[in-house]
Amino acid sequence: MTIADYPQSDAHMDEHQNLHSIANIIAYDLEVSNKEIVLDTIDFFEDWFIEHVENMDAELGRFLIERHNAFA
Repeated sequence: MTIADYPQSDAHMDEHQNLHSIANIIAYDLEVSNKEIVLDTIDFFEDWFIEHVENMDAELGRFLIERHNAFA
């Protein structure tokens, strides 16, 4: 993203950092919680991953293709 000068790079990286922070909180909670929390956690990550790939990663992909085509 940096090499391609992607304008949404900061927002994209912020989203990954936010997920990392949430994952740390969830990891702690899992150590002291029950099966229901584990299932809720799996649902959260599934939803996050699908939404992230379908939106942010797809936007990044379109940008990189356009950027590549501009230099081709």
